[in-house]
Amino acid sequence: ELERMSTVAPAHIDSPFDFEFFPPERISDPLLSLSKTVAGYPDKPILSEVNLTLHPGSRIALLGANGAGKSTLIKTLAGDLRPLGGERVAGEHLSIGYFTQHQLDALDISASPLLHLQRLTPSATEQSMRNFLGRFDFRGEKARLALAIIVWLKPNLLLLDEPTNHLDLEMRHALTMALQDFAGAVVLISHDRHLIRNTVDELLLVNAGEVAPFAGDLDSYTHWLLSRLRDKGEQTSSAPGPAIQR
Repeated sequence: ELERMSTVAPAHIDSPFDFEFFPPERISDPLLSLSKTVAGYPDKPILSEVNLTLHPGSRIALLGANGAGKSTLIKTLAGDLRPLGGERVAGEHLSIGYFTQHQLDALDISASPLLHLQRLTPSATEQSMRNFLGRFDFRGEKARLALAIIVWLKPNLLLLDEPTNHLDLEMRHALTMALQDFAGAVVLISHDRHLIRNTVDELLLVNAGEVAPFAGDLDSYTHWLLSRLRDKGEQTSSAPGPAIQR
């Protein structure tokens, strides 16, 4: 943790913006578990025999080629997809903060950030919400608003599907620092290697319908992915071509 902070901190010296996640109000251990779970769609199972248990402090990045099932897995964890088989068991106090393109699309662009929070927690005072939102230095970005809403709801499990795709550099730095101090669990899908290196300590590979621990680091994963693509290319080039009609 300290090594990560010393690596990232210099980039924040000149940054005027930062935020932090609130400590979860309640927590369960485990927070969430999948047992022999089949994940996918009724007419298209994608992952089988998934066994995954998330504890407070779990820091996991999902690796795998596009289309391998990473988003399917995170949707199953979030409860957006019901398991086709096996079990999904949520802890008594599970509270999920879920960031995905779907969440961005669902935001009401005609509503102010303040109105979004008022709709979520009508009992909160307007001043407390204004004080909170003032920390996020809004300039109209939907992704920044989506993250602010997640922070406001005080989750104990963060499910983040490509969270930096729509964030400016300043917000990416702030998110990295905030995740380092987050007391709950994190499951992350991202092409941002800097974010992965500085926020997770476990890599899971989603490949060929399975989810398994990846023993190497991100550099090892790059070599694995290149080798896989090379093998596919060789298989394609060695396949017989179409017959020539005479």
